[in-house]
Amino acid sequence: MPSVESVNPELGLELDNYEAVLLGFKRRIEQCLADAEWDELPAILASRQSYLERIAGQQIPAERREWVKQVALSTLADDAGFLSKVEADKSAMAKQQQSLERGIRATQAYKKT
Repeated sequence: MPSVESVNPELGLELDNYEAVLLGFKRRIEQCLADAEWDELPAILASRQSYLERIAGQQIPAERREWVKQVALSTLADDAGFLSKVEADKSAMAKQQQSLERGIRATQAYKKT
């Protein structure tokens, strides 16, 4: 029986680049988080999701399944770290906003006296 890669050579090429493509997405996500480019992030995540669905929708050769699985698990671990960073940034921004609001209220109260 022929291998999936011999029947679908594009999959073989895609799998060869699988880890590199996901690393590229990871770097772009990290850059968005570092630069607070929140508007760009959803497009990158949607592109990555589409890529992952395309890979997952194809039959992976048995000899590469464990490797594909490990790369996917690594991506999930990266996502957990990203989520943690976003939550920490969100919390810090909420604290800054509260402090700013308190300052505004104090300034307004001072002006009234």
